[in-house]
Amino acid sequence: MMTPTEGRERGNKRASRGIKRAAFKHRPEIERGTLRFLDALLLSATGCATLDDAADSLAGKYVDGGKWRASIPKRLQADGLIAGARVLKSARPARHAGYLTEWRLIDRSGAERRRAELLAAQAFDNPPKDAGESAVTDSPALDLSTFTTNGVNEHGKAV
Repeated sequence: MMTPTEGRERGNKRASRGIKRAAFKHRPEIERGTLRFLDALLLSATGCATLDDAADSLAGKYVDGGKWRASIPKRLQADGLIAGARVLKSARPARHAGYLTEWRLIDRSGAERRRAELLAAQAFDNPPKDAGESAVTDSPALDLSTFTTNGVNEHGKAV
């Protein structure tokens, strides 16, 4: 027979595995969500925020259920940046007033560092189009229109 404590531990382990699986396919969304959540925490007068505060739209619904969003505060909590403050009911209609955690910022400088890291990673992944010659571009490295050939490709076919 399982005790209530064993049942909670088993449930928490299953939830953690599910969150990790859901998060695996949503890395860009998680990074953007983490940035929005950190912004909400850092801008809050109380230093507290919920994932509702980081949602694009309270009226929006995640077609995949949005289970991956739970990895946002879980990671920040594991890194010692936030702690659970209290349980509230969601303001998002799609959540049907379901319970969610309000998180309290406990390491402001760590949160600011993480925010800077996320912004730097975003800038690296999405360089500006007018960043000069050293920027990554969508155009090919060589202008193949000026290349002269002997009229035969590497497979011996006429070009």
